Amino acid sequence: MQKTVATILFLIFVLCSVHGFHRKRRGNELICVNGTAKHGACECDKNFVGRHCERKMFCRSNERDRDGSCLSCQENYEGIYCDRPICKNGQEDEFEPRCVCNKPYSGEFCDKLVTSDVYHFYNTKMVQAIGPLGALTLIPLFLIYYGCEYLAQKRQ
Repeated sequence: MQKTVATILFLIFVLCSVHGFHRKRRGNELICVNGTAKHGACECDKNFVGRHCERKMFCRSNERDRDGSCLSCQENYEGIYCDRPICKNGQEDEFEPRCVCNKPYSGEFCDKLVTSDVYHFYNTKMVQAIGPLGALTLIPLFLIYYGCEYLAQKRQ
């Protein structure tokens, strides 16, 4: 019994070690999204920045500072490299350079209010707030209705 448990534990250890080895090997492979790998680092294409050239730069002009940063940004973008969107009614996604809008706002920069979205947002809030109260008011109405029906049948 002890030998079987020891064998199983040893096999699990070997499998985990082999899996970890393969994962590290794949992890060493450099992937450049918008650029080329040179000497262990990414050399980004024009208007891209980031460790893997994954972020697009939105500079107002082609003029750059010595370190490659933008002198000024296009409208609705900020940051040294103008790669971060300005989210008017929301916040930037933690993993991607895009906005996550607060409800009922939408659009690339959370600056749009679509009438149907506004109605849906507030109607949903009303149903959530008044829904249980509405159900409670139906109970007395049913009792009154069936009470009246009962008394009407009794009179006949």
